[in-house]
Amino acid sequence: MQDEINDLNFFITLASSKSMTRASIEMDIPLPTISRKLAKLEYFYGKRLINRSARQFDLTEAGKLLLDRSIYLSSLMKIGRAHVWTPVTRSSR
Repeated sequence: MQDEINDLNFFITLASSKSMTRASIEMDIPLPTISRKLAKLEYFYGKRLINRSARQFDLTEAGKLLLDRSIYLSSLMKIGRAHVWTPVTRSSR
């Protein structure tokens, strides 16, 4: 499950950057790794998620839908974590 969450967060950052080079810099990940991760997502979903151009890209309809759902799921995870999380305290001996 953590891999899927990481993939969705990766896609949110990539889509928000509007540029694979910018995403590479923001995530501190080499550009070829960005390309591989995107290809893996496109293979997994069976759809092209972005339309690439020389410098920028646009999301396809499938990419827009994935971005929307990724943001929604990410916010649910944050809310769930906030409701369940309790700080760890040291017990006195």
